[in-house]
Amino acid sequence: MDLTDEHWEYFIDLVIHGTYQPYASRPSRHPKRPFTSNRFEDALINSFIGFVSEAAFECHAEEALDEAVAIDGGWFISRETRDNPIEEETGIYVTTTSRPLARLENLYRKLAWEFRGHLFALKRKPSFRLKGLSRTQLKSLRIEDVFDFYIFQDEEFHKTTSQAFSQLFEQIDRNEREWRTVNQQAPVNEETRNCIRELVDQMRSYPADHESRFLDRLFVDRWFSPHFRKGNISDVDAVLDFEHQIEILDVKCKLPFGRPPKYGLNKYKLDFFSKIDSWQGFHSCYVVNRNELKDLNKRAWIAASMKQFEESSLNIEGGSGRTNNDSETTIALEASEFELFFVFPDDQ
Repeated sequence: MDLTDEHWEYFIDLVIHGTYQPYASRPSRHPKRPFTSNRFEDALINSFIGFVSEAAFECHAEEALDEAVAIDGGWFISRETRDNPIEEETGIYVTTTSRPLARLENLYRKLAWEFRGHLFALKRKPSFRLKGLSRTQLKSLRIEDVFDFYIFQDEEFHKTTSQAFSQLFEQIDRNEREWRTVNQQAPVNEETRNCIRELVDQMRSYPADHESRFLDRLFVDRWFSPHFRKGNISDVDAVLDFEHQIEILDVKCKLPFGRPPKYGLNKYKLDFFSKIDSWQGFHSCYVVNRNELKDLNKRAWIAASMKQFEESSLNIEGGSGRTNNDSETTIALEASEFELFFVFPDDQ
């Protein structure tokens, strides 16, 4: 279904509330965004640029790939520490989806062989409809109104309860939640919000599964993050299932920088992707559209493996991406090392 303007305004609010608020105390350092007040607003815009690129990639992948199944990306969540969530026996992988669970089975079967944590899937209830719901009604939804919960065990999905998932996490008490609401909600200036609206319009121009993306943010930013303590959380932008191999993708839209031209990856992500690459039947990849955001041409997707970044000696201190963290180191890889990702029939 095509979500209404009211749905998308609520979607924007969800992402605002889910973005790391302390960035609001740090001045913006983005030279091409004179209207942003701080790095919190920069991080917000980066997030929505990411949503545009993911929607474009989803549409182009469906058109280009006959031999692979495109799967909803999920979340690796750490329960107890700040460590790499993929390393923990107590970690969790969860996908929210509007599609049949059969689409996830091969991925989850391979994950079960390698990942030591819990595997969940939240499937939209057949009876649930976003259409016609006002913002007030959206705010009052319970997670049980929207999703059926499933756990993957013994090679199969088994229906379970929301409590089976939530009991794995420590709840944040009401007083602390109210304190966060009052003291950690950063305002967003109108120019920044209008820029975000333009990015949402661009995202909507792609016939992607916007409902699944909306429900994913409802789960993470409305129901999960404000109510439960967690360690690190790592999202998977896209998954391609080639039956014998699973491609875990980090999807970007950005122009190269420097001379010779290069693309960058935050160094902290390498531990996450290196672990994935060590698993049998898995491969991780950095996929970028080399065009301007306004022209995400389907023939402009190029890719390099995460192993190529791991082997690169080009380190740039203080690089920033969606998180805008000063302490991050960016690993760079020359654009000449990338290869065309999609080959369409008329390209051959």
